[in-house]
Amino acid sequence: MRFLFTFLFTILSSSFTKATTPTFKFYRGDFTEKDKVEISNMPKVKAQGPYDICTPYASQYIIQHNICKQLNIIPCSKVSQDLEVSPIYLSAFSNPNSSDLEPGLLQNHTNLNLFDGRMNGFNILLNSSRSFAFRPESCFPSDVFNNLVGNNRDIAIDFVNTALSPFYQKNKGETECTECLKQINRLLNTSLTEAQLNRALGMRSFAEFLFAIIFPDGCGKHIRPPKKPSLGFFPKDQNPVTSDELKKKIKEILDLDLPVQIARLCTGGLIENECKNMHAVVLSGYKTICTKTEPTICRKLYKVQNTWGQEWQDQNNDGWMDAEHLLKNIEPPFNNGLLSWLK
Repeated sequence: MRFLFTFLFTILSSSFTKATTPTFKFYRGDFTEKDKVEISNMPKVKAQGPYDICTPYASQYIIQHNICKQLNIIPCSKVSQDLEVSPIYLSAFSNPNSSDLEPGLLQNHTNLNLFDGRMNGFNILLNSSRSFAFRPESCFPSDVFNNLVGNNRDIAIDFVNTALSPFYQKNKGETECTECLKQINRLLNTSLTEAQLNRALGMRSFAEFLFAIIFPDGCGKHIRPPKKPSLGFFPKDQNPVTSDELKKKIKEILDLDLPVQIARLCTGGLIENECKNMHAVVLSGYKTICTKTEPTICRKLYKVQNTWGQEWQDQNNDGWMDAEHLLKNIEPPFNNGLLSWLK
């Protein structure tokens, strides 16, 4: 998603003027702040790289914040990789396993699809909250995995579809293949053992093979906090809510010091009420800004923790954006778990 679009925010400065893009409004101006709420101890900002997995990365913020709170890890932004949930691992919680496995909700998903741009964050939080045990970043750090393809989408697609997938199809079921082991370790720059590769080649689908080579047995202890949180989501059903109801619920969640995931954000804008470029982000704060010269002129902002890395946050006013315009660029209707969080 990252290469397709860019949020165009600027740091608020000089005269209080507004600008628009197809998707967002941003402001420059001499302003005062009031009614500010910002979630404490948020996880570090991560970069999803060239894969269409913004939703697992957004879900990681929600899950990691809960884990840091349970384990009293401060600051959460500097948690060790042994206690940092892998966002790539979370992508498996939004995909069904192969058709010959048990259908429906599973305690553990073992299926990776790195180019599914319509993953559901509600499903990830729902499925993962049932066991609330996660593979850590120390298994295969997401930054390292992204760097295998230089964060380039075309190379990433080629890497998965013309290197890893053919490798699996050619060697599926093999149990003795020294050259296979050398080849896969060269491709991934890893040190898989023969037993780990044999297990991966025994998987029933490529997606499950991919999971098994990124998260091989023994790669790290599961992160298991003492309590399983409950899932919060809004709206609860197919009946749509209004923009005002959505804003009220967002404020209610943030006031509880809980970050909230927001789905179906249209980063390319809405075209005939249809979202072409779907994105997921986490909201971690709100505030009101008013001009100093005309204090009755005010705008409400949300703070977005995006999935495009710390550089994006630094260059875009740390994610503070116009709240009203943000909500206008969510794919309607406002229903079925548009917001999700853990409590």
